[in-house]
Amino acid sequence: ALVPPDCPECAALLSSIAPSVGSFGVSLVAVGGPDQSAQLADLREGVGTARLSAVSDPGEVLRGAYGLTGVTLLLVRDDGVVVDVVRHPTTDVHLESALVELVPAIGLDT
Repeated sequence: ALVPPDCPECAALLSSIAPSVGSFGVSLVAVGGPDQSAQLADLREGVGTARLSAVSDPGEVLRGAYGLTGVTLLLVRDDGVVVDVVRHPTTDVHLESALVELVPAIGLDT
């Protein structure tokens, strides 16, 4: 999840998708810019350190590629291929069909 600065809805959103993501055995990662380390740590604490990892994108490469407005979910396979981009998701977003594509054992390509 690309997390914008000053994102009051991020904790609720990431908490709402963490169970689905976890049930597929997929990692949930919050990504922010180099000035967001405190925000990312707070998100990790709020969502749960076992359910959410947080990393900094020092060059903001992902933001440059996917934009700076709102939360953006990137669903990425182990080989680095992005299978879906969900811009401005809400807490009722359903990711199951895209998550299937991330897990080779149950994916539609197997």
